[in-house]
Amino acid sequence: MSAALLRRAQLSLCLLSCCACGPSGGGKTVIQRVDELPTPPRAQGFLKLPEAHRSVWIYVDGTFKGRVGDYPLRALLLPAGRRRLELRRHGHASRYELIELSAERPVTIYGDLTPLPEPPPRPKW
Repeated sequence: MSAALLRRAQLSLCLLSCCACGPSGGGKTVIQRVDELPTPPRAQGFLKLPEAHRSVWIYVDGTFKGRVGDYPLRALLLPAGRRRLELRRHGHASRYELIELSAERPVTIYGDLTPLPEPPPRPKW
């Protein structure tokens, strides 16, 4: 079993519950799963990244925010509003998107970057 799959299974099993906190200890209410995104603060929203390669670079409004692998839950918390997203990876076509972030729901980006064709061979003179 791969490390990522094992980690995802462990996160799925880890639930926070009120069963031990209440006076009777019998409550079964789930507060929040560990692998879910919390409610964002006011005037901010979540950007959920694609299942892309870990080395994909993330730029928001021209500012480098890190690589996809730097975000284990594949989500960035950003100020709400219209943002310009750019995803880059060596040997692949860059991807640009305009996104509208809000606190109501996360914006999810789907798909991976398109590999560029190999350059033609150089002529030998």
